[in-house]
Amino acid sequence: MDIEINKSNFPKIKINKIDMLNKISTNRAILFTGAGFSLGSKSIAGNPSLAKELSNKICDAGGFDRNSNLTYVVDYFIEKRDLNL
Repeated sequence: MDIEINKSNFPKIKINKIDMLNKISTNRAILFTGAGFSLGSKSIAGNPSLAKELSNKICDAGGFDRNSNLTYVVDYFIEKRDLNL
């Protein structure tokens, strides 16, 4: 089954590349890929976390009860914690 994606349906987002690179260089950035994209890949720090593991790490960092729903955990973390971004 072929799926065609009409790129004109997606909003254009203007990104300040210098600002983005500065934020990445703080070593506090996380790249979310999803849908198994990084499964089996390797990084300098070792294997990337799967969603459940990453969710638990975010809960630990935020100081709240663990929950394996990554979408919920990220939203909760952003809402409840001062990220100083």
